[in-house]
Amino acid sequence: MKDDAESDLPVVSLAMPARESLSSRSATALKRYLLAERLEPGDKLPPERRLAEALNVSRTVLREAVNQLVGEGLVRREPSRSPTVTDFDRRQLAAQLLEEPEMLAFGSVGQVAGQLAVEPEEVQRFARDLGYSGYQTLQASVREAYLRNAGLDPAVVRPAGGEADELLAEQRRRQRADLEKLYEAVGRAQLDEMCAALEGARRVVVYGEGASAALAGVLARMLQHVGVNAQVMANGPVDSALDMYGLGPQDVVLCIALWLPFRGSIDVMRLASDAGCHTVAFTASPGSPITRYSKQVAIVPAQGTALSFTVLPTVALFENLTAVLAGRRPELAADIQQSLHNRYVKEGLVAHMRDLRG
Repeated sequence: MKDDAESDLPVVSLAMPARESLSSRSATALKRYLLAERLEPGDKLPPERRLAEALNVSRTVLREAVNQLVGEGLVRREPSRSPTVTDFDRRQLAAQLLEEPEMLAFGSVGQVAGQLAVEPEEVQRFARDLGYSGYQTLQASVREAYLRNAGLDPAVVRPAGGEADELLAEQRRRQRADLEKLYEAVGRAQLDEMCAALEGARRVVVYGEGASAALAGVLARMLQHVGVNAQVMANGPVDSALDMYGLGPQDVVLCIALWLPFRGSIDVMRLASDAGCHTVAFTASPGSPITRYSKQVAIVPAQGTALSFTVLPTVALFENLTAVLAGRRPELAADIQQSLHNRYVKEGLVAHMRDLRG
């Protein structure tokens, strides 16, 4: 057992998460403290005053947080004694605290340590405390569970280097299978629902990071061709904040995240949801963090073969969406296409065959 009387509380273990009520945030911080400090059954929690100071909360908020831990069976109260730790399942608690499993599944030990505001050595120790040999084996386990939960195959077998024909054949097989999955997952009713939101929007902004950034440009341009006032939101917290200025319930925010969401995508969707926007997520996983802030979710296969990702199903969905939009407003779509063609010719933007012949 540990002495709870006079030792300084490690503030790093009590770093509080965001986007929750103060008492819930305090409870989550206390759970992390139980794991990080390896408290054993029967160990007492530090005195109430010291815990409240470490968390920078009132004693009333702290008592609510401790009551939450009592209700979850992590600590017990006894008359005239400080709350004591129970014999809880450390692995189960660790899983509950993984608010963003993507980081643990795919990030380095340094990145995970930075996110949790702890030293890398503490992450390694945490992995060993859970029964793993180290961080890498813990990560492999979390990654497999994450991919399976996302509907992806964690054991995609890629041919050995140099076997280009086999790789190409496997990729084409997967592409056909992915398109079938897409058509099953996103039907006409869902496309009509998206179209209705886009048709009634004052502004439509499209956001994506990484490979999804290029897809955001493709979607915005395709929507413009069928009369939707769409624009690409810039990457980066400052530029995206400027692009989001003034957005509200009359606007639509589309976010493309494939199967690995980035922090910026989550923040954009959270802010858009807070502003009352109609939010739509294009993602490979129904459990993706961006779905928490999405009014509509389109599940799009995105696991690649030669690469870790594929964009083919996503682009196919964009074409399906614009096809339905064009069918709902055929005269407008035809007028835009004709007007664009006329402008291309008038401005000399279209190369003549004689120019192509050199």
